[in-house]
Amino acid sequence: GLADWDKIRAVKQAVSVPVFANGNILYQSDIEACLKATGCDAVMSAEGQLYNPALFAGIDQIPPDAPDYDSDRHILIRHPRHVDLALEYLDIVAELETTTSVGAIKGHLFKIMRPGLGKETDLRERLGKVKIDAKKVKEGLKWYRIICEEMKERMDVT
Repeated sequence: GLADWDKIRAVKQAVSVPVFANGNILYQSDIEACLKATGCDAVMSAEGQLYNPALFAGIDQIPPDAPDYDSDRHILIRHPRHVDLALEYLDIVAELETTTSVGAIKGHLFKIMRPGLGKETDLRERLGKVKIDAKKVKEGLKWYRIICEEMKERMDVT
């Protein structure tokens, strides 16, 4: 369910230690709203970052009162394209010394690319059908990368 920020505020008011709010943080605008509503010292996010790994990107670089806050450059820093995040995720997985589970990789890609997969249903279906041998994960990443690259091409056209 949704986090109850009123209850989080009550906890913050009842204690004298730092309190982190957790819940309902999906967009950068939610961070400030949560801090205001709860009075907490900070926020954290789990589920929201599965869908948007760049949730906190650029937060310390671009203050909301910056004159060019809404420039294309700053918007892309705060809101990178989901397919670019997916490709970066695959790069990270490829560099890891430990093997990432095939199911975790596919699950993360479905969440990260959710905005595009709703429209590009053929890519969603192909992503779901990818089968990678658990012993050859790094070699199998190319199949995910092909789908991500195709999504990127389609986004660049539309």
